[in-house]
Amino acid sequence: MKQRIMIWGIGLLLCFAAPLTAQDASTGFTLEKAIQYGLENNRQVKNAYLDVQIAKKKIWETTSMGLPQISGEVGYQHFIDLPVSVAPAEAFGGPPGEFAELKFGTKNNVSAGITVSQLLFSGEYLIGLQAAKTYARYSEEQKKKTDIDIRDAITTSYIQALMAKRNREVLEENQQQIAGLVKEIKAMHEAGFVDGLDVDILVLQEAQLNDAVAKSKAFETTAADLLKLQMGYPQDQSITFEDELKTLAEAALSASAFPAFDVNSQIDVKLAISGEALSLLEVKRQKSTRYPTLAGFLNHSQNAYRNQFNFFNNGSWYPTTIAGLTIQIPIFDSRGQASRIKQAQFALEQVGNTRKLLEDKANMEYQSALTSWNASLSAFKTAKNNLQLAERILERMTIRHKEGLATSTELIQTQNQLITTKIAYYNASAELLLARARIQKLLNQ
Repeated sequence: MKQRIMIWGIGLLLCFAAPLTAQDASTGFTLEKAIQYGLENNRQVKNAYLDVQIAKKKIWETTSMGLPQISGEVGYQHFIDLPVSVAPAEAFGGPPGEFAELKFGTKNNVSAGITVSQLLFSGEYLIGLQAAKTYARYSEEQKKKTDIDIRDAITTSYIQALMAKRNREVLEENQQQIAGLVKEIKAMHEAGFVDGLDVDILVLQEAQLNDAVAKSKAFETTAADLLKLQMGYPQDQSITFEDELKTLAEAALSASAFPAFDVNSQIDVKLAISGEALSLLEVKRQKSTRYPTLAGFLNHSQNAYRNQFNFFNNGSWYPTTIAGLTIQIPIFDSRGQASRIKQAQFALEQVGNTRKLLEDKANMEYQSALTSWNASLSAFKTAKNNLQLAERILERMTIRHKEGLATSTELIQTQNQLITTKIAYYNASAELLLARARIQKLLNQ
């Protein structure tokens, strides 16, 4: 019986422990997975999606202004004192020159009515409907721009986080080598084979390396936190990386060539073109306010008059029905409308200038990005060759040091050279990936 209770208790502990283990475990992301996660969870992306939904609802709001409008109204009046009118008394058989006081109406009045109105013609409404649809397309393009910006931001943050991680690993590898070398050189010093200066040099090198490792860990944490912010990932949860800089860089080298650049397809230029279309519609809207506006209406009401509040009895209700048209014709506004039209035309010209500026800027940025890509490609190949060379040099220097043909200072210098070369290689890998990301952003990829 005790054995069963123990097994049952262990089972409960496992049930509770499993979720905790899953919660504490870090989540691994490739670059593409991180991008997809960000496109679903980044708050800027969510707000851009909501802007699209708002714009779509704005279309219906504008459309509904030209559809039938129905409203109802119920009113109740209670006269504490009925209004008094006066009339010549002689009209009622009284003496001439005097006035008779008369009270008309009832103490309680109720009216209930319904009104149907319909906009028959409005130039401003027609232009507004076009503008609402154009703005919806503009919002969708803005959402696409947000996606592109977030994709680029996550790519940059992911690469920087990978670079920080790899630099830290390089320093830690060298830290272990130095620690072993310090232990070895101390033993040789105690045996009288090396001078104390060599020991001091290595101890100083170890202390400096320990400080560099601590700083690299802090930078790695900051880079990971920035990535989590861009992704919309919880800051209190850890994150790991399933891609490596070397793998991504080699994949970038073997990727297909970039497609032709079409400046009119670049997202900032497309937004400017849509903005120009909206500004043109604003000019048309201002001009359309000079046209007449025609609307029709139908009103039906029921009215009841009582001295007592007994409207729910079988008393009389008196109907009133009115149908009609209203037309509003602008005649003269002291050239206020002409001024508003001019303002809209100037704004349209400004947007056109901005569009041309963005086209020139996009062309310049693309050429600059291609130049950076070619330079980064050359630097990466050089750094890769230098790394292979530095590894061979250290291998030979280590052998010479063990044989007593090289001093500890020479060995340390060679190790430092390898660290510098490795870091330069990973920095070149990161620069290569960032250069490609800049081109992809300009290509809306």
